[in-house]
Amino acid sequence: MIIIAYQMHYSMTADMGFQKDSIVTLSLPTGDLTKMRSLRDRTGQPSRRRKNVAQLSASRLPAQ
Repeated sequence: MIIIAYQMHYSMTADMGFQKDSIVTLSLPTGDLTKMRSLRDRTGQPSRRRKNVAQLSASRLPAQ
């Protein structure tokens, strides 16, 4: 149990290399694969992104 407590403390306090308050999480409809691909294609290309967006990522995990 002590090892788990240390690991939890580390994950909560260590510098992860990004600003946690600068991350935006959106829930997207995943039922329509065509819409998901269209959204990815429209927003994922660097030339089509807003200037203040550095990177985009997607996951099938539920947002919390």
